[in-house]
Amino acid sequence: MGLHTARAATRTYPTGSLIVPMDTTYQNSGMLKAYGLVYKLLSNGVPIDWIIKPGKTYSQSDVTIDFRNITTMATGTHAYRGGPFVIDVANRAVALPIIQAWQSVNPNFVAHEATAAFTADVGRSLVAAPRMAVLADGNENIAFGYLTAAGIPDSRGAAWPTAGAPPGYVDILFPSEVAGPTTTNHRDGLLFDANGTPRFSLLMSMHWAVSTGTQDEAIAEIKEFLKSRNLVFAECQAATTLENKGLLLTDLGLTIQRMPTGVNHFFNDHPLAQADGAFGTVGGSEPAFLPAGVYLGTEGTEYHRLLRGTSSVDVLEAGYAFQNTAAGRVVYLGGHQYSTNLPISVNPTTNGVRHFLNALLFAPATALGDGAADLSATLSRPASPTTNPDMDFSITYRNAGLGAALDTQVVVPIPAGTTASMVSGGGSVSGGQIVWTLGNLADGQPSPSGTLSFRLTAALSETFTVTATASYKRGITPVSTSSTAVVTYKFATTSALSSSANPSGQGQPVTFTATVTSSSGAPTGTVTFKDGNTTLGMAGLSGASPYQAMFTTSTLTAGTHSITAMYGGDANFDQSTSPLLSQGVLASFGPPPGLTATAMSTTTVNVTWLPVSGADHYEIFSRSNSAPFALRGRSGTNQFADFGLAPATTYLYEVRAVSASGTMSAFSNIDLATTVIFTDDPLTVASTAVKAVHLNELRQAVKAMRLTAGLSEVTFTGSIDATVTTIQAVHINQLRSALSEARTAFALASGYTDDPVVAGSTAIKAIHVQEIRDAVK
Repeated sequence: MGLHTARAATRTYPTGSLIVPMDTTYQNSGMLKAYGLVYKLLSNGVPIDWIIKPGKTYSQSDVTIDFRNITTMATGTHAYRGGPFVIDVANRAVALPIIQAWQSVNPNFVAHEATAAFTADVGRSLVAAPRMAVLADGNENIAFGYLTAAGIPDSRGAAWPTAGAPPGYVDILFPSEVAGPTTTNHRDGLLFDANGTPRFSLLMSMHWAVSTGTQDEAIAEIKEFLKSRNLVFAECQAATTLENKGLLLTDLGLTIQRMPTGVNHFFNDHPLAQADGAFGTVGGSEPAFLPAGVYLGTEGTEYHRLLRGTSSVDVLEAGYAFQNTAAGRVVYLGGHQYSTNLPISVNPTTNGVRHFLNALLFAPATALGDGAADLSATLSRPASPTTNPDMDFSITYRNAGLGAALDTQVVVPIPAGTTASMVSGGGSVSGGQIVWTLGNLADGQPSPSGTLSFRLTAALSETFTVTATASYKRGITPVSTSSTAVVTYKFATTSALSSSANPSGQGQPVTFTATVTSSSGAPTGTVTFKDGNTTLGMAGLSGASPYQAMFTTSTLTAGTHSITAMYGGDANFDQSTSPLLSQGVLASFGPPPGLTATAMSTTTVNVTWLPVSGADHYEIFSRSNSAPFALRGRSGTNQFADFGLAPATTYLYEVRAVSASGTMSAFSNIDLATTVIFTDDPLTVASTAVKAVHLNELRQAVKAMRLTAGLSEVTFTGSIDATVTTIQAVHINQLRSALSEARTAFALASGYTDDPVVAGSTAIKAIHVQEIRDAVK
């Protein structure tokens, strides 16, 4: 139903949960103080569930619980009526001492604890005590009497006055103070702060006579107050004054009706309707009322007639202001002044005070999802670990609730070993902490939010825990939320790497030395030595400057190795990696490894190999066209350029090392080069079209390889003409077959993509041509 906001799902409560009875069986003489206790618990941040059975009739049971009286220890099973309050066992440790202290000064108040788990319907989940303002309308003593009878103090925790409204009293506002200094700004009265944010959760007026002047502007300010999710309670003639001048629930205002002889109860599962026992009506200037026209909206959605006199007049009415479910609520109660006498069973007019106290707990600010503030503050840190001593943090805060967060403050204690600077947003540094006083954060969409920032500068390498705490009030209930970030500042390091011999001989021990330096202090820990992605080994840093780690190996193979040293860091020093060291390893005296021959032009081949330890020079041999190997030249280095060669010819090369004494090594591996320079080399997949010239060049190169291999000349199918020939599978397959025979003769392996190419199925691709090219080069 429309005004049943903040209704939670059915809940199960464990054994030990605490119960505040609200029926005449157990709370007959402590009824009003029960509300005072609930208000006190909420003021101390204890959440409370208001148990209300959906669709119940008046005085019907809300829940049945096995219980124990926490004072007398008497046990039993009771069907609780009148909307009992329950504190989950998770909050028992905080709530129980408050309850026991309350009982010590209010002995008629009764509290129970559950001796078995039970399930109940939650009509409203309460999280905050509303901040109340009493209008000094000349009858404010009625409100003071109700509040004092319940034991509910003002927002400072002080008792309300016993008579009249002293000027300057923090929660008592005269109509002129509500009206404010102007008639143009309807948020400059004391219901609001300087920014127009409501300072209170609800306003109550007990008997406000119809008049003009400041009352007109005061009502304009109250209407603005109700545009936020606040509550206005009006009793007796105050209801007529507010409604007839403000038209909060009706189209034409209210008319005063005579006191009924009795009442009928409606919407008994509404929080405002919770009571037990007879309701006694009282007289006054406005004992009951009716709309002069109509109530606006739909009953049960935008408004409720909760108590109706037997003569069909209204005694208790509640609704959304302006029929806007996003706005505040209005509660009207007929009758001038209700009794605070107890027990309820013989003082039925005291149930009128119950409805007044219900209204306090029905204020939107009491429940999340209704009108309570819900502030979050998230702390963001720099990357961790960091080598920058200037560490920048930010705090993003946001009020996602539907009510104002009052007296908001964000505090960050400054960790030892750091200094704070660059504090934004009007924050100040004092007493070892950074403080931002943000004041009242209004509700609204999008929710009020902002970002605060600050810098902490570290003096020492250390891990710092930084906590930002946002504290605020929901009504008068203090709330805090914290966000913590951990960041480690480490001194930056630099790693360098050197070799004892570069190049070194194959099998020769070589020692790598890593040196780790920093601007301050003595780094400790280990260094990992790596050859590319392969770990060679680890070594610890020396304990004195220069801080070095050494690793010796004799297992490096001939060739060039990419060596790095990776310092892993420690608690105070960040990790670092040395620049790459190119370590050459000469092969031992034997066949030169890694021979590669490459045609550079149609008349030149470049031959390279890896150097051999102990070699004075190298002899290069080659052969072609079925001729035997013959000395082609000598080189004092590990490369040789062979000039003056015949075009379109395949040459085979091998090399041997010669020592200074004339000792000759075995020959190296054999590699070939064909002096054909291919068009569009290399071919680009999905870009270069396969052309006739490409296949004709391959035929020429394959024939050259077969000639050098001593194989018979091959005949290829048809000539390939750029204008008339379509390149076919047979062309590729013949090239592959003829080439593989030649490579087999040279003891070289062959492998091809899409082997064989299938006519009418396999598309001719660039890779088919490129693979044959690479095999003949």
